[in-house]
Amino acid sequence: MKYYDDWGEEIKEGDNIVTSYGIPPKPLKGKVIIEEGEMIVLTPGHNPEKCDLNYLIHNFNVYKETE
Repeated sequence: MKYYDDWGEEIKEGDNIVTSYGIPPKPLKGKVIIEEGEMIVLTPGHNPEKCDLNYLIHNFNVYKETE
């Protein structure tokens, strides 16, 4: 399955994504990996420390980090 950020950029394994959650907003930056056939975002310092990319995309504004 292909995933796209809110700007329409395709997200692939190895990309970094950025989003935020909570009130006040807490920034989240994570690296996308493939684990057991699923795209997972590593989110160290947050609970949980990894999250399904599909969940993030459907519940938050997600952007692929650009250089």
